[in-house]
Amino acid sequence: IRPRDWSSDVCSSDLPIVVDPRAKGKLTLRTDQPVSRAQALALFASALRGAGLAMVDSAGLLKIVPEAEAKLQASAAPPEPGTRGDPVLTQVFRPNHENASNLVSVLRPLISPNNTINVNASNNSLVVTDYASNLQRIGQLIAALDTPSAVDRSEEHTSELQSRGLISYAV
Repeated sequence: IRPRDWSSDVCSSDLPIVVDPRAKGKLTLRTDQPVSRAQALALFASALRGAGLAMVDSAGLLKIVPEAEAKLQASAAPPEPGTRGDPVLTQVFRPNHENASNLVSVLRPLISPNNTINVNASNNSLVVTDYASNLQRIGQLIAALDTPSAVDRSEEHTSELQSRGLISYAV
C-alpha cells in the first residue's frame, strides 16, 4: 500500500497519512467510470477493510492499521459530516427508556468482528467502537428500540389524566 500514490489525488485534506508497518501488500483499485474524491476514498477504505486493514482518523493523522488494532486507536467522537472514508470510531449511546444491557444482545451480532460494544451500567450507556457507517446504523437501531414500554406509556397517560383532574385516587 503506497498512500503517497493516491493521497494527493484522492485525499483533499492536509492530514498526514501514516501506514502501520504491519500493513503490507499491494492494492489496486479500478473503476469503469470516473469517481469523485469522496467516492475514491470510500472505495479505498472498503478495499482496506477487505484486506483486514482499517483507516483511523486519530490525533490529526489518518492512520492505516490492522483492523484488530483500529479499535485501540479510534477517535472518541461521533462521525462528522464529510468524514473521510469509513474510519473506525468510538461513540457513546445513552438510551432514555431501554436498559443498555438489554440492547447488547441485539446489537452485538451487528458489530464488526474485531470491534467492540460495552455497557456502562452506572449511567446506562453503550460504548461502541466500529466503522463510522455502522455506528450510524447502530444509532438508528437504538433510536428505534429505545421507546417507552407499555407500562411507561400507561403511567404517563395516568399522570396526564391526573393532572387534568379527570381521575383521582383515594388515599
